[in-house]
Amino acid sequence: MQAVTWYERQQRGLGIRFFEDFQQILARIQESRHQFPEVYRGIRRALLRKFPFGIFFNIYENRTVVIAIADLRRDPGRWQMRS
Repeated sequence: MQAVTWYERQQRGLGIRFFEDFQQILARIQESRHQFPEVYRGIRRALLRKFPFGIFFNIYENRTVVIAIADLRRDPGRWQMRS
């Protein structure tokens, strides 16, 4: 993941913290995916706690499909091109 490398270059250990935050939010999605708000036509968004990233996903019956992992400091609507 490019973000891990970028954060690690900024400060040693920061990339690892980003990856841990990312893993935690994925676990929360798996535990209870309906807890995250619907932001666009059935697409839900989960925000990382300590970094400006969002995970955008759809729910299909028993599957969760990640559409985008987006840096929210950049063009916040860019992920919609993937839906």
